[in-house]
Amino acid sequence: MNPVAKLQCENCHAMIPADSPKCPYCGALNALGSEKQYMEQLSDIKEDVEELQQIPVDAYRKEMNKTGKMILITILVLALIAGIIGGFYWCFNKIIYSTISEADPKQQLMWEKENYPVLDELYAQEDYYGILSFMDEHCDDEGYSIYNWEHYDFIEVYRFYENYMYTASIIESGNFNEDDVKWCIVDALFVLRELNYVTYTEQDEEQIAKYREVVCEFMKKQFGMTQEEIDKLYQDSCVEEEYGVVFDYKKAQENAEKIAKEYMKQN
Repeated sequence: MNPVAKLQCENCHAMIPADSPKCPYCGALNALGSEKQYMEQLSDIKEDVEELQQIPVDAYRKEMNKTGKMILITILVLALIAGIIGGFYWCFNKIIYSTISEADPKQQLMWEKENYPVLDELYAQEDYYGILSFMDEHCDDEGYSIYNWEHYDFIEVYRFYENYMYTASIIESGNFNEDDVKWCIVDALFVLRELNYVTYTEQDEEQIAKYREVVCEFMKKQFGMTQEEIDKLYQDSCVEEEYGVVFDYKKAQENAEKIAKEYMKQN
């Protein structure tokens, strides 16, 4: 079986299937996946129109002349195309502007009852990558309800730590580019991110503390940063909102790009 191609979500930076029309974690549009879905549905429209054009007109020959038949067929074809395109337009906008779909509460409960024990077992084994794989494989399930799982907030931190480890390994290999450096820093900042609305268990907090220590040590060693500089970089990547100071993804990217450009000049 061939592995499923993946890419990083431009919004939350999670690894998602390349052909998915939207990110299953934050709901952001995936242009590549949406384009594929668009082309598939456009192909369906073409087939429907071709089938409609083959409708026999013998039954109408006695009642209408040639001009009348062509007008009627043209109206029917245009009406069908308009209906299909209208429906597709509605679906396409639903994909772009909707967040994670709301499942039926009963389906959610059934999904949780069936799958949470599996997730708990993977967590107990500290197979966090296995949890990410499970989430990717089941994100299209009816009733998919990972967000109520006890360790969901923790696994989101681990997702970015996993991304960080990947880009850090590329940099340490010596065969890297500016984007590798930028994303490594962005992922590291996500690991350092503080959120007021999350809940961690004691074991979650212990693991996250280890990840943050690893991230900071790498930034000190690889980029020559002090702890004060790392703290300032994080603070500069936050913005003041009505409900408090929050980590800003775009500012983090901008700050990481500056460091990456300077780092590439020195290396």
